[in-house]
Amino acid sequence: MSDDKEMTQGQDFSVLHGLSRSASSVFKVFSELKSRCKPSVLKGRTLPNESFDDFLLRVAVSSTSGSSTLYRKAETANDALALVWLALVKDRATSLCLNRDMAFSSAFTEKDLRDVTRLSQDPSTITTLPELLAERYGIILVMEKYLPAMKLDGCVFKLINGVPVIGISARYNRYDNFWFTLSHELAHIVLHYESLDSPIVDDFDQASDSDVEVEANRLATDSLIPRNVLRKIMLNQGSLKRVVELSNEAECHPAIAAGMIRHRTGQWTLYSELVNFMDVRSELGLND
Repeated sequence: MSDDKEMTQGQDFSVLHGLSRSASSVFKVFSELKSRCKPSVLKGRTLPNESFDDFLLRVAVSSTSGSSTLYRKAETANDALALVWLALVKDRATSLCLNRDMAFSSAFTEKDLRDVTRLSQDPSTITTLPELLAERYGIILVMEKYLPAMKLDGCVFKLINGVPVIGISARYNRYDNFWFTLSHELAHIVLHYESLDSPIVDDFDQASDSDVEVEANRLATDSLIPRNVLRKIMLNQGSLKRVVELSNEAECHPAIAAGMIRHRTGQWTLYSELVNFMDVRSELGLND
């Protein structure tokens, strides 16, 4: 047998072995999703004429392909829902990337993050953020509504071409939550871009003491409201007038300051009217 023929056969075996391993991974994910996902929970997420099994197979393929592998063992129903949601975000981001000339410079900075958060002052910008982030920074922002019972606020990862993707679930229908989620995921891009081949998923109801999350939380908070102004806001938390004045000083919307007061004090009834001034899901087109 010639060396060329032996090499060709060796390459063929390697390809077949890779395909077999890939098929095995897809089947494993499909089986886990099938055992933990109910069709009723995923209603409205399938394509026209797509069966439930075909939908799960599509999710399994998306979750195990490309450099950004989304797969995590689905040990609970929430894990399975998170995996489905991540795959939906990835598919939409991939489609967006293919339909426009996207490029990321790997130089999204703290200043860029601060420039973005200043846009919170004008609530109408919430609908233009995806286009702005794509055009100005080469970042894809996908608004994919949370799945019922899913405990997940946002995610960030990068596609095979290096373009970073942020997914927002709008689990909580509040302006402050939207902006903190976006700022937190953008902070991951500033701080942890090189680690985003694997997705970072965030559930802000669960406190995390990991260095990665602590760093992103700190940068997100400081970018929304500079630390010296936030101290003054906390000292004047009982005065709506002062909260509004200090929010203007910080160049952020007062609802974000109110949200931080509620989070830091645990007094979730404070400024309810202010933090709920906007139906965020409706503005983003995420209502049923």
